[in-house]
Amino acid sequence: MKKIVWHTDLIILLLSVFVFLFWMVSQSINVYSYVVIGAIYELLALPILALGIILPFVIMYRIIKRSFKTLVFPILSLVFLLMTFLVLYFNQQ
Repeated sequence: MKKIVWHTDLIILLLSVFVFLFWMVSQSINVYSYVVIGAIYELLALPILALGIILPFVIMYRIIKRSFKTLVFPILSLVFLLMTFLVLYFNQQ
């Protein structure tokens, strides 16, 4: 059981890092200057946004379900998601 929890937390952390990297890359380069990158961006933007909104609820559910034990990966995941949304909010040009 412990191994499954460890892998699930790691997967959630990797998804949070992926959401963070996706939005940081899309903010730093002009995705529409390249046709292929623009198409990939358009296909992934809405699912990644939904993932960024759903993941904090999943993380909080998992933290509460496990009675606030072993919080390293869930807290890191929340930090990455919080940094993502703060950068997106304050980076409006």
